[in-house]
Amino acid sequence: MMYISSNNHKTYLTEEDTNKLTEIAKYLIDRIQLPQLGIYRELSEEELWFNLVLKICAIGGASLLQDLQREEARFHEFREKLSLSTLLTKTDLRKEYIAGILKEYKATRFYNKQAGKIDSLMNHPSVIYGGHFVLLNDLDHDRMDFREIRSRLISRNSHFKLKSASEYMIDVGLSIDVISLNVRTAELLGDHFGLKVDRHKLQDTKYIYESVEDGLRNGCNQIGIPLAYLDRMFYHFGEKDAISFILEDL
Repeated sequence: MMYISSNNHKTYLTEEDTNKLTEIAKYLIDRIQLPQLGIYRELSEEELWFNLVLKICAIGGASLLQDLQREEARFHEFREKLSLSTLLTKTDLRKEYIAGILKEYKATRFYNKQAGKIDSLMNHPSVIYGGHFVLLNDLDHDRMDFREIRSRLISRNSHFKLKSASEYMIDVGLSIDVISLNVRTAELLGDHFGLKVDRHKLQDTKYIYESVEDGLRNGCNQIGIPLAYLDRMFYHFGEKDAISFILEDL
């Protein structure tokens, strides 16, 4: 039994829950691509930048962004219009330009607010400096553990929170030892794995977030899968009916 302490109560994964996680992972192993560690070393500045843009857009409407990503040609146009090289040429009214693109492609509900965030990243020397993407400078998964990497990312980009920083780390391969926890994930963990946490405090309370994360990591270690695989599992099959279907189909 893996206990997770949180204020005056404990939540935990029982042996039964861990066995359930094992069966779900086996069911999905050929359906979900395992996240890759270290791919940031092979990705271009443009790829690293656009992934960051997507994280900002997702904060204002993940479902809209997912709809856009299903339209390959349209999504490619969207990517080109918000590329680092394109935005570097928009020295005047860049925020307005970004807002127009976000609205045109329906990438987020809060296009003005998210445009301001993206524009601020362009102006932040810890993200873009001298026309280059520098957010990941000196970050190395071989030398640093996930806590240090995540802490530095959050300090360099004020728009990152524990969830979004973790998600970015998984996407670019800075770590596969984290999970992006949100209200929806907390509900699923409660429904299917018996975890009981204050879902509304999860993203904003470092102690609670890391306690849940540590407990899930222990469970994943027991069955030999990286924590980030669990993250991908909830991302792709996170609807309650989908997880329930998998459990019924086992």
